[in-house]
Amino acid sequence: MEWLLPVRAVSEDGLSFEVVPYSELLGTYGSFLMACAVRSASRTVEGMALTSLNAQFLASPKAGPIRFDVEATRSGRSVAVRRVVVGQEHQCAVMALSIAAPAPDGAQWDSEPIPLGEVPESLEKFEEKATGQSLLDLRPIGGVAKGYQRRHPYWARPAEPFGDGKEAAAAAIALASDHFVTSLATPAEEGAPGLSVTLDHSLWIHRETHADDWLRFDAALIAVQDGRATIRGSVSDVAGRLVASFVQQAMRRGK
Repeated sequence: MEWLLPVRAVSEDGLSFEVVPYSELLGTYGSFLMACAVRSASRTVEGMALTSLNAQFLASPKAGPIRFDVEATRSGRSVAVRRVVVGQEHQCAVMALSIAAPAPDGAQWDSEPIPLGEVPESLEKFEEKATGQSLLDLRPIGGVAKGYQRRHPYWARPAEPFGDGKEAAAAAIALASDHFVTSLATPAEEGAPGLSVTLDHSLWIHRETHADDWLRFDAALIAVQDGRATIRGSVSDVAGRLVASFVQQAMRRGK
């Protein structure tokens, strides 16, 4: 996973990290920043796993190294909270991550699995290497077409082995959850918006999975008000079980 998310510690206290994206465009993707924040925050705890993340995007990074400063907001035995500031000469994003220890005696409940029907490997692969999306193997269920298109639902997994462990699994989910979401910021009958930019993205992880597993990402527009669109989504495994949920707010402008 190191070449995919090249996070390295740069401070003696182990709370500051740096990433040098292998392409200039890759660092501008909120999904990449969230995945790197998961890796950075996870390195400051032991025996815990990410349960939720909230990211506020402020500005796109420029070419070059990106810094992730981690603040230990809470360090309890069962729950830790980390605030991560992403920046260069200016702040690019602020994220809050909740990380928890396993609770084997806690309440457990699952909704009924939803039969999915698709075989991910049988679907056409989405190819767009210039934008940094080559980190993922993306398979839109509705097929691949040129130009503007809603591509939810889609199957995704890392393009290369991502590694074992809860940190890797959480980073992989964060990396894939933000793709194509802003294309949903306009009602389908209106076509492509003039501008659609992610403002914030929240993610909750419900079930343990492996980073290299196929996961199905689905999302839908639920509201547009005052130029802000809210999109709600879900992540399921091949058995149809809910793995994670996410909500994104996007700034929308007409043509």
